[in-house]
Amino acid sequence: MEQTNPVTELELYLIRHGLTGQSDDADLFPEDPLLTPEGVTQARKLGERLSEVDFDAVYSSCMRRTVQTANEIMIRQKREKPLYIDPVFSETRISESAKGTSLEYLKGLCRFAEPADGVTLSDRVFEGNENDTDADIQKRIGRGLETLIGRYTNGEKVAVVMHAGIMTHAAFYLMGFKEKLPEDVDISFRNTCITKIVFFKKGTNPYGSVVFQNMNDTAHLGF
Repeated sequence: MEQTNPVTELELYLIRHGLTGQSDDADLFPEDPLLTPEGVTQARKLGERLSEVDFDAVYSSCMRRTVQTANEIMIRQKREKPLYIDPVFSETRISESAKGTSLEYLKGLCRFAEPADGVTLSDRVFEGNENDTDADIQKRIGRGLETLIGRYTNGEKVAVVMHAGIMTHAAFYLMGFKEKLPEDVDISFRNTCITKIVFFKKGTNPYGSVVFQNMNDTAHLGF
């Protein structure tokens, strides 16, 4: 059998936001809370852990807790870069009353925030519906992931800060469950956990073209 050297096309880091709690402005943002002080500490430790990774691109959902968490990554990068806001990575089944803040508001949480390519952000930015089925959510996250996989093919390092629910769908999508989740299987993604997936050029890696290098990694939190 001819030996080939694995060719990395993309290193994708899926990251959950820090701990949240009841916000003082819960009436305005009932399902979009800010990080708690503990959550901010978690996000800071996450940023410190990832400070040695020179990301080629960082994405976040449009929700406040992910933008706050992503900010702790952005301010510790060795070079300034945009934080791309893409509603496709927003949490699952959020009600209409909770759908999004303005880009101007998000820039107050992270000055690097700007719309991702092809995204038009109105006064309130969000994607998804509280009545979405698992199939609907798989279709949404699949669209977002396939966009990244098609855009970054030269070994880039890309981070996406998202939510536990949508991360579950993303993980299973990349495991091959394109249309629905497997039955009786669940993954509990912890706050600020890192799941790293490496995409190799087809035929160059004997272990497959999509490899999960780690899952639900919270070593930066001390456990």
